[in-house]
Amino acid sequence: DCESLPVKDVLSGNGKDTAPPSIVGLAGSNSNDIFYIFGFHAIYRVSRTFGDRYRAESWNFARIAGGDALGDFNGNGSVARFERPYSGYWDVDANALIFVDTNNNKIKRATHIGGDPDLATNWEITTVAGSTAGFADGTSPQFSLPTDVKPAANGGYYVLDYNNNRIRLVSASGTASTVAGTGIVGQTDGTPGVLDN
Repeated sequence: DCESLPVKDVLSGNGKDTAPPSIVGLAGSNSNDIFYIFGFHAIYRVSRTFGDRYRAESWNFARIAGGDALGDFNGNGSVARFERPYSGYWDVDANALIFVDTNNNKIKRATHIGGDPDLATNWEITTVAGSTAGFADGTSPQFSLPTDVKPAANGGYYVLDYNNNRIRLVSASGTASTVAGTGIVGQTDGTPGVLDN
């Protein structure tokens, strides 16, 4: 289910001395030595700093956005707040992390704006789609507990819209359409088909 997790945080540090947060999602990047994890209402950048990639102490965990309080605030990563960021992907063209802020019913972007990428103040969080919980296609889309987002062609992305029992496609210009599901719970092939959450 998509109920809020208990609030918890961990100190940043290397993988040997730092226990990762309870991980609910993971996103790669354009580097084999960098990836991102989602957990406990925060986003962490994980990077290999030296040595053998199979040794925990070679990896550094740094919280780049979110914190120990729930909320729905954009801005730099030190002040941004989420309610269960769940999963995402690295947008190579935008050089940014696209992710779902599940319980806030939004799709957001984390952009590195320069400087040390392990510092939260060097990341900017913005909302790219969504508002209050609901269902709407078009230029002002609404979602209800989106749980996953993945890249589509031409700069768009697909959204797994959990509570609406639909798969949505959002174009690069921000226009949403439904590509699968009718909003009715079930399992039916065809066009557009019926999805079971």
